[in-house]
Amino acid sequence: MTGRILIADDVTTNRIVLKVKLSAAHYEVDLADSPASARRVARLRRPKLVVLSAELGGPGTCRRLRADPALSGVPIIVVGDAPDLDRIAHLRAGAEDVFARPVDERHLLARIRSLLRGSDAAEELQLREGTSRALGFAEGPAAFGEDDAPARVSLVTADWARGSRLLDELRGSLPHTLTLADPDDALAGAFGEAPIDILLVDGTGSEPGGAAETISGLVPELRARVATRHAGILAVLPEAETGTSALALDLGVDDALSAESKPGEWALRIDHQLARKRERDRLRQHVRDGLQMAVTDPLTGVFNRRYAISHLERAAEAATTKRRDLALLVLDLDRFKAVNDRHGHAGGDAVLVEVARRMRENLRSVDMLGRIGGEEFLVVMPDTSLPLATAAAERLCRLVAAMPVKHEETSIPMTLSIGVAYAEGRKLAGTEGPALVKRLMEAADRALYGAKGGGRDRVTVGRNAA
Repeated sequence: MTGRILIADDVTTNRIVLKVKLSAAHYEVDLADSPASARRVARLRRPKLVVLSAELGGPGTCRRLRADPALSGVPIIVVGDAPDLDRIAHLRAGAEDVFARPVDERHLLARIRSLLRGSDAAEELQLREGTSRALGFAEGPAAFGEDDAPARVSLVTADWARGSRLLDELRGSLPHTLTLADPDDALAGAFGEAPIDILLVDGTGSEPGGAAETISGLVPELRARVATRHAGILAVLPEAETGTSALALDLGVDDALSAESKPGEWALRIDHQLARKRERDRLRQHVRDGLQMAVTDPLTGVFNRRYAISHLERAAEAATTKRRDLALLVLDLDRFKAVNDRHGHAGGDAVLVEVARRMRENLRSVDMLGRIGGEEFLVVMPDTSLPLATAAAERLCRLVAAMPVKHEETSIPMTLSIGVAYAEGRKLAGTEGPALVKRLMEAADRALYGAKGGGRDRVTVGRNAA
């Protein structure tokens, strides 16, 4: 993942050292030595993330940058000198995270990657709202007070005595419903009928070095479960285990909490993630309801061709403007005509509905799934590398082939052929959005024909479109 990062620090050495580290990680870096220059550079360069020195005006500067329209929605990481660093004040001022010098490089880079991934939901929401406006539709307002409603927060731990003490400390700082869950119950989704909002995964009770094993075993599984896939996940870790924090962030947790931090800091971080989680929920609600009648396929419930192509055009425009990766999947049900001939149109409809459901439930919220023909589907995957897109396509193939579709008293076996096309963001300089759409569609179609000709039930990758 690449992106533009703004470093705002009045100490030249700090700026240079951090720029070298971020440049080595393939980020584009801009520098500012004052709050005024930071705002000026932000308006010109539109960074994806800001690293702000705490000594550059303290929490007040963070608050003013957060309020600047040029930095709307842009994560801010504050770096300062311990022990004078007021972490809670900076978090209240809008910082996503606060690091004390000397900064652990691995932890910082993992946090940057995590925050940039988290920004995708907000960008995708704006992209889909833009597509909706282009089609002449508007999204309804959020329900009054929904952002202030109490949330359901669960601490996943094997040590219930310690977990109860932690929750007792938090209850004075949070208005939410706080519960305990055993790891096995969490994986089974035993949270009741209401969806869980925030999961705190406890890695502190492990033997020395065992926190990494705990996090590695739980987080990917929680992300794969339907009941917890969309929850905000925060890892609770010993403060000294910065390497485990980096691992946890790369595995998909939204934040890493130090077990030694004050309850007030925990509460702020939980509320930050709750706000992000609710933003993602609004996106999914927008997809389900906001444009359902106008832009969804009435049979399968996924987007129709009109919306899918419109969205692809806007995604391509965003990719060329921001030099971001873009992947495209074109999927076709194998031998679908034979299904209609043998089982009638009702059987064919049942297959389409079930296959669409399996695909929809196994794609990310930022991915766009549309039906663009009788048995042909399209998936647009923003900011996605070729290996990730290919892995997603292979997963969809397996999911469809693994279980026949039930229709009345019969089972209908079904497979998918998928063509994958990919455009590498850093090679998109000078490319126009419409040209990229044409190249991606042609590459994906050729790859799909290759998958069909190669025996069906397979994924074929086309030549890069950029």
